[in-house]
Amino acid sequence: MEAAVLAEVLSENKQAARLRDRIGGKDPDATRPERIQLGEIINNAVTAKRQADTSLVGDALHGHVVASAVREPTHELDAVHVALLVAIGKENRIRQAVQDLARNWEGRIELRLLGPMAPYDFVATLPPPL
Repeated sequence: MEAAVLAEVLSENKQAARLRDRIGGKDPDATRPERIQLGEIINNAVTAKRQADTSLVGDALHGHVVASAVREPTHELDAVHVALLVAIGKENRIRQAVQDLARNWEGRIELRLLGPMAPYDFVATLPPPL
């Protein structure tokens, strides 16, 4: 999965591809600045892909959930981390929608649907009364 995303980044970003080709097989110490630059480019591209993929998940699941909350990735390889509040009886719809996304992203992103879980992501806290 990681290799698929890296291949996407390198195919979409010519500067990254040129840097990778330039430093390939060379002494890491001699190409340290280029390696740092390549790492920054890849990191920024992965962040942009994560945001785009999260938007796609939100769009695909919008009509199937009561609420959703985007959460910060817990691992550098996490692509999308979203908590979903699903009405009782609608679980099969959400399961099917996630399976559809998984088929579309096969080989690139592995999707897991965890739950049911406590709905704490959707509890709002009010400021204390004055």
